[in-house]
Amino acid sequence: MLAILAVVLLGAAWTLERRNKSHTSKINLDDLLIGDDGKASKAAFVMHGSFLVTTWVIVYQTLNKSLTDLTFGAYLTAWVIPAVTKLIKGVSPNAMSETTITTSTVTPPQPKGSEP
Repeated sequence: MLAILAVVLLGAAWTLERRNKSHTSKINLDDLLIGDDGKASKAAFVMHGSFLVTTWVIVYQTLNKSLTDLTFGAYLTAWVIPAVTKLIKGVSPNAMSETTITTSTVTPPQPKGSEP
């Protein structure tokens, strides 16, 4: 059973990587690890790594029939409830980080006859 799961996961990863490299695809896997400043984000890396590890634990325990209510409840509390809350409130993940700054320069009028 674990072998089948590994094959499915590798197939999904391969498909995502192919779509990532396609110029017509809207999927860009680099966006998962890039922060608002355009640089690699340690926090994003840790968050996605934590999600993958905890999801693997849930899948592994489910396949071995050792998943407890406490483990599943902790998983739901950590990952599912915050995502559903954002969906209900209608807040997009990028809405908090998008800021528009407008600047303008005002030049005071020069007296007549003087060179600027």
